[in-house]
Amino acid sequence: MPCPRPLWFRWWLFPATAVVHFGEELFAGGGFYTWVTSVGGSRMSMARFASGTFVALVSLTVASWVARKRYDWLLFALAAIVVTNALTHLAGTLLTRSYSPGTVSGLVLWLPLGGAILGRGLTRSCAARWCVGFAIGAAMNAAILLLTLNLGRMA
Repeated sequence: MPCPRPLWFRWWLFPATAVVHFGEELFAGGGFYTWVTSVGGSRMSMARFASGTFVALVSLTVASWVARKRYDWLLFALAAIVVTNALTHLAGTLLTRSYSPGTVSGLVLWLPLGGAILGRGLTRSCAARWCVGFAIGAAMNAAILLLTLNLGRMA
């Protein structure tokens, strides 16, 4: 039996909010790719970062569509990805005392979206699927962060 979803939830909320988030990462404050360089990361081009962002958007869209009716663990993984991404941007902003592009949309859109899905799943007796999804999503966000920080080092 699937875990109950919030009545307001629609699969397209993930890609729609991702467009806003990735737009902020690409264009706000000089772009996340330049922010990473300024705080000691590797130098990367906008084209390389935009390519990675496009792949992420397509992947998120496909995963959201697949998770729309079943695969609760995948829905929880997507929610964990957006929540941990928002918190990572916030941590980067606070630790460096500079604006990490993606923080605003992460806190305004992704934290409430992912938090509501994770909170509902946790309170609705979906513990095993919730734990699997959360672990996969948090690991995916860590992998995405490491990949992003190393994009400039790749040939």
